[in-house]
Amino acid sequence: ARRLVNVIVDNASAAAADISAADPGTPGEGVEIYQYGLNMDPADYDWSGVSGYNNNGMLYIIKCADNSLILVDGGDALQMLGTEGTEEAPMAELNRFLHEITDTAEGERVTIACWFLTHAHGDHMNGFAEFLGAYHEQYDLRAVCANLPYDLIEDVNGTLGGISGVITANYPDCKEIKIHTGQKLEFAGVSMQALYTHEDSLVVTNGLSQLRDQDFNNTSTVMKVTAGDMTMLILGDSFTYVEDYLLRAYTKDTLSCDIIQVAHHAFNQMDALYRTVQAKVALFPQSYGVFQHRVEAWEITAKNSIEKYIYEYADPDMIFFAGKAEKTVGLALVGGEIQVILTPEPIPDISGGTVTVGEDDDPTEWGELQLI
Repeated sequence: ARRLVNVIVDNASAAAADISAADPGTPGEGVEIYQYGLNMDPADYDWSGVSGYNNNGMLYIIKCADNSLILVDGGDALQMLGTEGTEEAPMAELNRFLHEITDTAEGERVTIACWFLTHAHGDHMNGFAEFLGAYHEQYDLRAVCANLPYDLIEDVNGTLGGISGVITANYPDCKEIKIHTGQKLEFAGVSMQALYTHEDSLVVTNGLSQLRDQDFNNTSTVMKVTAGDMTMLILGDSFTYVEDYLLRAYTKDTLSCDIIQVAHHAFNQMDALYRTVQAKVALFPQSYGVFQHRVEAWEITAKNSIEKYIYEYADPDMIFFAGKAEKTVGLALVGGEIQVILTPEPIPDISGGTVTVGEDDDPTEWGELQLI
């Protein structure tokens, strides 16, 4: 258990109670969790940007018991705007989807109880910012929740300013909360508790962040979502520093969950954490094609590790990749069990030595890929 007590005085943001539901209702009742399939193109795997899509990005949608939504991150702008010449931008499909799951007519307002940002990388925030700019009249954004280390951000500050501008211009009553470790947010049927923020990396002796010379992905806020008996661990792009902290600070009971968001689009090894969590449902914010087509030594090592530990504990029928909009999966607690309420298109069988991934998974034909 944790033996460090942090005293944080925060007079700049709203309190957790300010954005929590007055009546949380029955935990888990009517709650739905979606991994939204973003447009990902393996042609962009060389980071050249030729395709116009990104090969990562992350967007989760939680429908609360009162029909309001919690948005987690939001993908990259390219994944919402689409490629040049596209008749309809992908964000139009997201707008239809959010209205569909809330049974709200298009054009009418949908309530977003909270937009939670794990960290300040563009593929986790720029997309939904673009979306809000285009469709703000159809949504009521009540709160934004994040803990971003502005002094560690270099080229992202301009992006944050743009997002702030969209919110200020269109949602003047939107509350902003800087979430701190241990705080809990209560929504209708859903609670979210922060298990880690970048503040946990502070060196007590001089107050400087240990992340200053490390991977910025370790500034990801880790959140545990609870909806009745259904639990989910949101890791963002966390890497080994966060893994070490979580394993030192918490017991297995605290970290254990039903649903794991595989960290950093499955680019990172998190062996010890995945062995501890032993989640039965694995959600990959990554396309199946990119996950299979690993070429660098560190990527191959991470892939092998994930296939060993995630695949060992997860139910084979409950491993889901997010590659395109039709890959969206929906989960809910029904009769005490997690059930799939929105089924994505199946991915190819991976039990053999070779897998063929084509247009059914991503816009670009991969051909045959050898499993490593």
